Amino acid sequence: MSKDLATRLEALDAKKLLKVLALIVAFSIAATVVTFSAYFMQFGGSFSTDRAVWGQFGEFIGGSLSPLLSFFALLALVLTLVLQSRQLEYAREELEGSRKELAVTLEQLERSADAQAKTAAALTEQAKFSAIGARLSALSAALTVTSEVVSQMQGRPLPQGFDYQALVHRKEDLAGKILKITDELCNGANEPS
Repeated sequence: MSKDLATRLEALDAKKLLKVLALIVAFSIAATVVTFSAYFMQFGGSFSTDRAVWGQFGEFIGGSLSPLLSFFALLALVLTLVLQSRQLEYAREELEGSRKELAVTLEQLERSADAQAKTAAALTEQAKFSAIGARLSALSAALTVTSEVVSQMQGRPLPQGFDYQALVHRKEDLAGKILKITDELCNGANEPS
């Protein structure tokens, strides 16, 4: 019997509880009507002016209806407590689910922040190498032009005021800068990051 009651209480939701409470109210009203009707049918349908009769009427109504209405009120209270307990349990489950989702979201945000930091570092490194590559290209182009001019001037009569040695020195300087940059790149690539 207790398992059957527990099963019924477990199946009770808000709509069913309202129906049960409406039935309790209806039974209470019906019990009140039946009690009044029984009294008036048994003892006459008119109102008395005698205080003793009114006292007897009050004792009859109080003795008949009070236990019944108290029982219905207790039953309604128990059903309401069961429903509130269940709703509190659902709220706890929802809160626990929300906590888990929040933890997952936080973990994803941390991973995203780490990935963005790594991406930013990689882009900074890439920009640095692009700048170095652009500088090397410019130096290489200048070296190529200077080398061609030096090659064309070799063995030819030089125009007046033309400093062939300065041009050769410029070519060697450009080649030295290119070697220096490539050495720095090679040494930087071997260093742990």
